[in-house]
Amino acid sequence: MEKNSQDNQDKFAALKEKLKKLQPQKNARNFYDDDRKMLGIAARIGLEIVIALVVGVGIGYFLDKLFSTKPIFLLLFALFGIAAGVLNIYRLVKGNEYGSGYKNDDKKD
Repeated sequence: MEKNSQDNQDKFAALKEKLKKLQPQKNARNFYDDDRKMLGIAARIGLEIVIALVVGVGIGYFLDKLFSTKPIFLLLFALFGIAAGVLNIYRLVKGNEYGSGYKNDDKKD
């Protein structure tokens, strides 16, 4: 009976070690962190282009109402909005965020 109890304790200790190896480390990165980060970037890219377009169309619509010129300013500022959205996405992807210009200040010449 004593031997059976000792075998059970050994098996329990071996199982405990296996479980400890399988459990994630506290300092290890979560598997879903990268997915969440990419989802956030994708949502931000979509919002950047839509918001820039809406602002451009809004300004163009207001100027068309003000000067009684139907589609001229609307189309012009819609193009400006698209260009601004693409520029914001370029800065986001390049890593400059909202810094002025195109230089990366982190690099030392």
